[in-house]
Amino acid sequence: MAEATTAKQEVKRIEKQKAKEVEKKSKLQDMVAEKLKLPKKEEKKKEKKVLEEKIVTIGLRRIIDSRRTKRASRAIKLIKEKVKRIAKKPVKLSLKLNEKIWKRGIQHPPSKIKIKIKIMEDEAEVSPA
Repeated sequence: MAEATTAKQEVKRIEKQKAKEVEKKSKLQDMVAEKLKLPKKEEKKKEKKVLEEKIVTIGLRRIIDSRRTKRASRAIKLIKEKVKRIAKKPVKLSLKLNEKIWKRGIQHPPSKIKIKIKIMEDEAEVSPA
């Protein structure tokens, strides 16, 4: 019986310790967000009004001429340039689009990609179609 109570006490002690660690971590994240002026976890981003949506296919064949170790990053730059020409606003790429380009590595990005451009009041957001 003494062993059972000590085991229960040990479990409670571990749970308290984990709760303290989680609390410390959330406080630390809030402090970092405050210093970097990032939105806190609880705050939600405001929905931006979409003025226009376009679906475009961008050919990336010409990046084959660039160095093998620069191809994926060049593809991203090329997409940003083309979208900036279309939207006439600063461009923000989505994580999914970035992952889609880098999926096969730095040397073998896709030869063409179909994207969805959401043109908003202050910026253009690009995601895979």
